[in-house]
Amino acid sequence: MDLFENSEKTGPNYDFIVNGDATEQEANTMFEYNGKELKAMYKWKKTAAPYGGVAITKKAYSSYDLKFEFKWGERKFEPRLDKIRDAGLLYHCPVGSYAWPSSLEYQIQEGDCGDLWNILGAHCDVLKEGKVLKIEKRSYSRSKKWTNEEKAGWNQVLLQVRGDSAKYYLNEVLINEITNATYGGLSLKSGFIALQAEYSELIYREIKIKEVQF
Repeated sequence: MDLFENSEKTGPNYDFIVNGDATEQEANTMFEYNGKELKAMYKWKKTAAPYGGVAITKKAYSSYDLKFEFKWGERKFEPRLDKIRDAGLLYHCPVGSYAWPSSLEYQIQEGDCGDLWNILGAHCDVLKEGKVLKIEKRSYSRSKKWTNEEKAGWNQVLLQVRGDSAKYYLNEVLINEITNATYGGLSLKSGFIALQAEYSELIYREIKIKEVQF
C-alpha cells in the first residue's frame, strides 16, 4: 500500500514539516504530492532554503518493507550550492516529530546512499557477516555503506525493518544492516517514517509499504 495517502474521509495520513523561519505558505511549497510522486523543492522560489524539511507519517510502524525510487533534480539552494545533494529516509521517529528528529537514517546523498546515521539519541549497531560491530554513541554517528550501488537517474531503495533490526538495500543489493536499536537505553522497535529534503530538488515515487508479522 502507499505510505502516504489522502483519504476523502480522514484526510492525509502525513504531514509536511519544515525547519527554520519559513512561512506557512513557503513550507507548503517545499513538498508537493500527487499520490504517485513526492516532489521536493520544485516550487521553491528563493535562492536560499531553510535547513531541511520532512514528509512524515501520522502512523507509527514497527515491522515492514518500505520501497521507493528517487531521482535528483537540477537546482540546489543556498547555502549548499557547492555541496553534494543530500536527503534521507528517517525511521523510528518519535511522536511529535520535527524536521530533524531523533531517529535512525538511511542516508540518501550523492555518493553516500545507504550510509547509516544514528541521530540525537537513537542508536544501533551494525551487523556484518554475522558479526556485531559497535558504533560509538554520539549525537550523530555514522556507519558507511558496504558498496556503492548508486547510478545516474532513478535508484530503488528498499528498507526492511523488523523491530530493532533493519536491512538497507539499494538497487536490490544489500549495502548495510543494523541491529540492537535503542533510545535512552531501551529497545527501539517502532516509530514514524519520514522522507527528507535538504537544499536540492528531489523526486520520490512509488512509495510503498508492506507491514510484516515477525
